[in-house]
Amino acid sequence: MRAVVTHIEVCAVPFSTPHEGRPWDLFSGPDLCCEVYGPDGGRLHRSGTACDVCPPDLPVTLDAGVRLAASGPHLLRLLEVDLTGDEGVARFPLVPARLLDAGGGTTPPVRVELTEQETVLQVHLSWTSEG
Repeated sequence: MRAVVTHIEVCAVPFSTPHEGRPWDLFSGPDLCCEVYGPDGGRLHRSGTACDVCPPDLPVTLDAGVRLAASGPHLLRLLEVDLTGDEGVARFPLVPARLLDAGGGTTPPVRVELTEQETVLQVHLSWTSEG
């Protein structure tokens, strides 16, 4: 079975940079988007941007619609988008076999929670039998 990431919910995110403790954006909340990279390192998808995210806005939903390769590690990056360049908020490995195992063996999961320090994402999945 092949996993399709349908959308991603950002449930928790740090509202300041982890190393410097400064706000992501000077006068507003962070502008968030995500990218998914394939096993070869090529970018498969970049979501739209959720602008000026504040704590009461959470969770925010980012589009995905990306079909993962049958095997090999993928990478999901949550980014803070700026005019001067994107800053990494968090990185998550997406390994298709581990995603399938997260369902407990009876049925494939439709949602998987990923956590890295203060960042929590809910990755929503559909499954296809296509090879």
